Amino acid sequence: TYTLFQSNSDSFGAAAGGVDDFSTSASVKQRGMSSNFSHRLSPMTSLNAFSSWSRSDGGGAGGGLSTTQRSYNMNVSTRISPYINMSLGFRASRAESTTAPYRENALLGSMTAQF
Repeated sequence: TYTLFQSNSDSFGAAAGGVDDFSTSASVKQRGMSSNFSHRLSPMTSLNAFSSWSRSDGGGAGGGLSTTQRSYNMNVSTRISPYINMSLGFRASRAESTTAPYRENALLGSMTAQF
């Protein structure tokens, strides 16, 4: 599955003491895309992969803020008994920003029992 999006937002005026997307820009343009892939490896095991990319740019009189975000997830899930499911996955996230860059890698695991 693939998804594309784009939005343009304009400020109605200054917020009363608040900090939001329009604090430094009169307009914000956002665009991005994502993809999702799922595949059954066996009757009891499945593989899921997800990736996304988005960009947000501030414009107008006070413009200049920009953020690009990327995220990648991969997960393998399996039923190890009639009552127990197990999942193991990996997530990588990146944000490149004019104010606060961010980087994360995570290994995720879970085991669920149903009675």
